[in-house]
Amino acid sequence: MKDALSGKSKCRNKAIAEAFQYMKIIEGWGTGLPRLFAQCREMGLPEPKFEEFGDGVKVTIYRVKIQKPMSIVPQSATQSTQSTTQSTQSAVPEKANGLTEIEMRIVEAMRENCRISQTRLAELLEVDRNMVKYYIRSLSKKGAVERQGNNRSGRWIVLR
Repeated sequence: MKDALSGKSKCRNKAIAEAFQYMKIIEGWGTGLPRLFAQCREMGLPEPKFEEFGDGVKVTIYRVKIQKPMSIVPQSATQSTQSTTQSTQSAVPEKANGLTEIEMRIVEAMRENCRISQTRLAELLEVDRNMVKYYIRSLSKKGAVERQGNNRSGRWIVLR
């Protein structure tokens, strides 16, 4: 493991390695891990974690959450609606009513469109759909929203 992390490489299957090099799938021997570490440093990520077990190695690569400014107003909305929504959003404290910023944005989107889908919420908020599911569960537990009806024809009820 120490040799691999220092850039030393040992080929396990020479035929496959040569075929990959011929097809330009690999650049060279022993360059992958140093490039991985360099990329992580460049992106401001923690160093990958390596765990050796038996004949294998488990590699954990960490990621960061990128907080982008998010707008829940559809692009087709009028300028006055966008201005009103943006001024309302900036006036709301970050943890109002025990809700996080993203939870507040989800609630606001549900107020504007009670039939909004999780997929559409993910697009509007520029996050993964699983993250939207997580926050909807959190909002439900906090008593902020409730789903009425099924996934297709149901609607969101904003409780607070």
